[in-house]
Amino acid sequence: NCKDTLVTREIYDVQEQEFNDNPALRKFYYEHELPLARAMSVMETRGLLCDEVKMQELRSYIKTEQSQACERSEKLVGKTIVINAAQQKLLGATPSVNIGSPAQLMECLKQRSIKIPKTRFGKETTSEEKLNELYANTGDEFLKEILRIRELNKIEGTYVDAVRPGNVLYSTYVVGGTVTGRRSAKAICLGYGLNHQNIPKHSPLGKKFRSCIVARPGEILINCDQVSAEDWIVQGIIADVSGDDSGVQELISGVDRHQKLAARIFGLPLDECSKEAEKAGKIYRYVGKRTRHASHYDMQGAKLSAVFAKEGFSIPKTNCVMILETFHRIEPNVKGVFHAYIKKEITDKRRLTNLFGRTNEHQNT
Repeated sequence: NCKDTLVTREIYDVQEQEFNDNPALRKFYYEHELPLARAMSVMETRGLLCDEVKMQELRSYIKTEQSQACERSEKLVGKTIVINAAQQKLLGATPSVNIGSPAQLMECLKQRSIKIPKTRFGKETTSEEKLNELYANTGDEFLKEILRIRELNKIEGTYVDAVRPGNVLYSTYVVGGTVTGRRSAKAICLGYGLNHQNIPKHSPLGKKFRSCIVARPGEILINCDQVSAEDWIVQGIIADVSGDDSGVQELISGVDRHQKLAARIFGLPLDECSKEAEKAGKIYRYVGKRTRHASHYDMQGAKLSAVFAKEGFSIPKTNCVMILETFHRIEPNVKGVFHAYIKKEITDKRRLTNLFGRTNEHQNT
């Protein structure tokens, strides 16, 4: 305890010297960082209230879906499908495949003449990302069922089965959890709670879990969507570096850039790529949105194909490559200006600086 006290004071002295050298940083810390830390302390002790009736209904739904997915898989491979070693042990000599065993799953895939993907180190793998790539490229129904079972297992084990004292789902927030200033979160000790920042939301199953989180009596839950937050940063840098502010002007005017991009990629009228058309089952705008995000990160065809597959769309790698190439022809500033700027900053200065003036120094270790 004495050491904790002394070191904390020593840190304070150094911190104050940094603030003296950079008054803007002092203002940012005391007016933004510190109040936010206090707010997050309240959040983690309060937690999220859960509807246990809905949670039990979701658990029953997951069990049923697991059983049905296993049955469909069994018809495809001619063997009993189990999800863990304990289930397999109960079957004794009955031919079975434990999809929780990478070795058994690989053997099953090889018997279906599916080439096992490899990591960048040359090792065969059945990671979720690689299986999504395989599904996107082959459309094999067995892979689809395996990915479905894995999603069900993840939601059940990590989220539905999380320990909730008093029907409250707790989390520990770490204000200084990353070197970039982004917050992190994790389950509290002894297995209670989970990471509130990673609660799934994109898949139907994720939305079912979110519906189990409810407001306390007299309160409401609010969802904040920072529309095109990433695109604002990218287009802002493009405008600053090149002087081309056309993207920023579109964002200011409220143009649906995902819709516009989709129409140009697929050569369709704008109304075919609208939000209304998306709700009616046409995925053009969705593809435009995912393509824009992927291009900002310089994502390649295989990775984008896996992203689509994870959300239930089988779009082969070759198609994704063509979509990305089309994007960069339509918006050459993303690669030519934004990516070039990032690479130059890292190469010349070995650091990036965010909008708050916070710098992430890249040290040689």
